Amino acid sequence: MTISRRAKIILLVLILATAVFFRFYKLAEIPPGLYPDVAINGNDALDAIKTGDYKVFYPENNGREGLFMNLIALSFLVFGASVWAIKIVAALFGIFTVYGTYLLARQLFKYLSAGPAADVIALLSAFFLAISFWHVNFSRIGFRAIMVPFFLVWGLYFVFKGFVAENRKIEIINFAAAGIAFGLGFHTYIAFRIAPLILVPVFIIWLIKNWVRSKLLPWIILVVFALLAASPLLYYYAKNPPDFMGRAGQVSIFAVANPAKTLLLSTIKTLGQFVAAGDYNWRHNFSGSPEISWPLIPFFVVGFLYFIIQIFKKRNYIDKNYSLLASCYTLLFAWGAMLLPSVTSYEGLPHALRSIGSIPPSYIFTGLGFFWILSKIKNQISKIFNFEFLFCVLIFAFCIGLTIFSYKMYFIDWASNSHVKGAFEQRFVDEADYLNSLPANIQKYVIVNENGVAVPYPDGIPMPAQTIIFLTRINEPETVVTFLKHEDLTKLPDCPIDQSNNCSIVILPMKYDDNLFHQIIQKYPGGKIENLGEFSVLKTGF
Repeated sequence: MTISRRAKIILLVLILATAVFFRFYKLAEIPPGLYPDVAINGNDALDAIKTGDYKVFYPENNGREGLFMNLIALSFLVFGASVWAIKIVAALFGIFTVYGTYLLARQLFKYLSAGPAADVIALLSAFFLAISFWHVNFSRIGFRAIMVPFFLVWGLYFVFKGFVAENRKIEIINFAAAGIAFGLGFHTYIAFRIAPLILVPVFIIWLIKNWVRSKLLPWIILVVFALLAASPLLYYYAKNPPDFMGRAGQVSIFAVANPAKTLLLSTIKTLGQFVAAGDYNWRHNFSGSPEISWPLIPFFVVGFLYFIIQIFKKRNYIDKNYSLLASCYTLLFAWGAMLLPSVTSYEGLPHALRSIGSIPPSYIFTGLGFFWILSKIKNQISKIFNFEFLFCVLIFAFCIGLTIFSYKMYFIDWASNSHVKGAFEQRFVDEADYLNSLPANIQKYVIVNENGVAVPYPDGIPMPAQTIIFLTRINEPETVVTFLKHEDLTKLPDCPIDQSNNCSIVILPMKYDDNLFHQIIQKYPGGKIENLGEFSVLKTGF
């Protein structure tokens, strides 16, 4: 099956337009709420703008590489501070990952038996990724992990483009670009640290291919540029070794009593997420659904097996088909290596976030599997009669149906589910909206009686407050809020409260607690508790 250049461009534009729609449509409203892990990214960006201190690593909340927060700061400078301006950064990375997956798949499949059908498989892979619930969801949340697949696909694309370059200049440019991509990848999310393993098979095959001339210069260039791009973060880790492990050490299988058994269970759950039971966290997934959409599971399996068969095919070694072998080994290594952060952890499995780097290889497998199965069906039926046009219409109809299915699953079924509002802490947003609605002359206190990592550590306010902090902060000076821990009630003002002294106060505990309200009432006997649905406040002096 071949495709004209004009048709290829039209289809690619349609796929990218679909990717844009799935990542921008109602971005400010879906997902609902504002999870504290996202809100703190916005707060750090606001701090960076205010102080001019754009950090390479933000140590709060178990530590986060700084690139994403600094890009959010840039977004705030361009669009103004808002939830949408946080999410747009992730959405853009998601869109360009779709395009990068197309380029990578096309580069890889030039050397497989598909031959001239490389463009078709690349288009299919990009399309399936464009509407993937897994990738769409993380493209809209505001987590820095969405940068992992972006730098992975672009890094591999430049490696393979340089692998087959016809002259030294183009070869060097592409390996330098690959080095920059892999180096910047270390500034994204801890799961990317495993990415250098992906280059091992293509490096070995490169040495075999060039063993007479020992052409190592391109790889030296790659390493040098990668180190340069990663150097600010590496320097920070050298000065602050504990931050290097951070959250990874807390959830590692080596932190449990029986690592071997835990490793076996985590491997089974992680592999099973593709075809059986996926992440049960509503924030990461349509709870329990396979990470590969169920209509695509057969194609994913066939595509994966196709690659396995290629690396065991003796003919590929006899014919010294180095480019094909490099493609197969690298994609399989990329898929397996990017599952290791999930496999080597024990908490919350299967975990769609920790295995986010495996998304592009998974959908490239799926694109190949879809093409291979339909090609076999077409070849068999073509022996009876020719129906090229009808065949294309059926494929197009399937893709339209799959798009509608994916739209409904994410924007209707998942987005309206009550569990999703809880997963993204809609209640905290409602509390912030209430505080923002109050007149500026009212003193506003939030009692942070939710559990969480202290920010800053170890004596700061627990993490859940970050949502209210961000949403009220971007409404300043109209809204000024004082945040207190549960044990700091003595810091509430002692001014006498009556209707004549204009000392009006609203006290909002983040979580309803009878005992807490009893303590506050003792301090303000004239206060009244007002129930506002999901939360309650104490108002006094009104």
